[in-house]
Amino acid sequence: MPKLPTKIEIVTNKKYVDVNSSRLLDVVSVPEDCDFLCDWSVDNKELATVDNVGKVRGKKQGKIVVTATVKNHPEINASIELDVLLPVLRTKHLGISFGGLHAVKELNLSIYEGELVGLIGPNGAGKTTAFNLITGVYKATDGSIYLYGNSVLNKSTHERVKLGISRTFQNIRLFKQMTVIDNVKVAFNVNMKYNPFHGIFKTKKFW
Repeated sequence: MPKLPTKIEIVTNKKYVDVNSSRLLDVVSVPEDCDFLCDWSVDNKELATVDNVGKVRGKKQGKIVVTATVKNHPEINASIELDVLLPVLRTKHLGISFGGLHAVKELNLSIYEGELVGLIGPNGAGKTTAFNLITGVYKATDGSIYLYGNSVLNKSTHERVKLGISRTFQNIRLFKQMTVIDNVKVAFNVNMKYNPFHGIFKTKKFW
């Protein structure tokens, strides 16, 4: 007969799971290691499902509570709250080839709201090419790009800018005859809601 724990806990390296992706949760006994099996459940099956080994698969955004219970011993259980999130930006198997050269291949990237993510690598690794693919400077030969779950793969650079994908460049060329604030404002024209008439006569829409 297996030795039962008096207490269990669910452990995970992150407190969220992707929409259309999965995260594996693990159960440990506290304070000692015991031989036991668990039944898994999730409080909202519209948002996510969980299988018998603790693999949670996200379906829609929201908060879920996943519970593990020792088989035949419902009094021994543990729960964890997870966010089911849709990445702000996701690339899947993204790549581009120049002739027979794969400049970028199988780039899988997920960035969530509030995250700061770095892309590192040696010269020639394809970092700039990856940014050019995401911003639409280059057209991908493989894979997909999603912004909030919607494909932007076939959208032009200026269309992606209007949706919120923008970049700065390593070589910054400023307009020397303009002030600092005007240099900052120069790209804000994508958010303009007025025409030259409103600008000339300084109407309410201009202000």
